[in-house]
Order: sequence, then structure tokens, then C-alpha cells
Amino acid sequence: REIIQRHVYISGGKTYISKNPDFSPMVETLKKNFPDARFINIVRPPVEMISSTINMWANHWKTFGDPEEKYPLKEVLIEHAKHWYRYPHQCLKSLPEDRYVVVDFSDFVHDPKKEITRIFSRFGLEMTEEYERILEEATIQSRSHRNRTYPLPEMGLEEQSIEVDFKDFLEDYPLDLSRK
Repeated sequence: REIIQRHVYISGGKTYISKNPDFSPMVETLKKNFPDARFINIVRPPVEMISSTINMWANHWKTFGDPEEKYPLKEVLIEHAKHWYRYPHQCLKSLPEDRYVVVDFSDFVHDPKKEITRIFSRFGLEMTEEYERILEEATIQSRSHRNRTYPLPEMGLEEQSIEVDFKDFLEDYPLDLSRK
């Protein structure tokens, strides 16, 4: 709390924005400590997020050790991911519209200007012309972005099984998070 307060103070009261997935399980604490906070919940289709997360952690573990499995602790990471989908949305969905927005990761990557403009509008924020130009450039660059795919069978995963496991969590989100 004090670190964020110091940051806001040092920056002359500018809005503090953090794109930190580690805040996902801290939503109630953030709401309590920052009652005027606004939240952006960027949500990725589970198949993409699970495979990416498992790959990322496998690389971390290989960097610091010699795991016996190529993709260790998959079940733990999947349970962890379920909490990351369920908890933030459950805590935030009752907030007024000007305090919480859900963003589809794929839409954000493919048209950042459109999504950021939507977020600004939702939160009642004004966008400068300079920032609009930056977003236009970012949107042009993003059109060449291709999501990395991971070998689900090699990871011991099945797309249909992941979709079934996450179906209940995702039905409550106001998005179509099927793989695009």
C-alpha cells in the first residue's frame, strides 16, 4: 500500500497502473486499501493461457534446476489458473461499470487502440492526441503479431479437457473466450 502511495505522490498524483497478474488473488485487499481503484481484467482463452503458463514455468524450473519431467507440476498450475480466472471476476463483477472492465486478450493484442479507447471511455478518462497516435502505431504493429502455440499432447494436455474444466468459470464472463 505504501509503495503505491509513494509512487502516486512522487508522480504528482498521476494514475498508477499496474499490469501485474500477481495482483489477481489480491483483489479484495486492493479494493479495501484503494476504494477508488479501477480494475481491468485481461482474460485469455484457457487453452492458450494454460499451455503458455506451463511452458513458462517449465523454462524457469530448467533455469534453476534439473526437473525430472519436461513440464512439471501441470496439475498445480491448472488449479492455480482456475483461481486466477474465478476469483478476480467474482470479486469485481458487482462493481459499478466505471470501475471494472473485462478485456479479451486476443482483442487487445489485435486492436489495442480499440480496446484501450473502450477502457478509457468506460472509466471516464480523456485520451490525448499524442497517446492516440501512439496507439495507432501500436495497432499497426500488432497486426503482424501471431500467438505462439504450444504442443498440447507433448505437455500431456487435451484442448477439450481444458475447455470442459474451465467452462463453469467462463460462463459468467461477458466474453466469448473460445479459441480464435
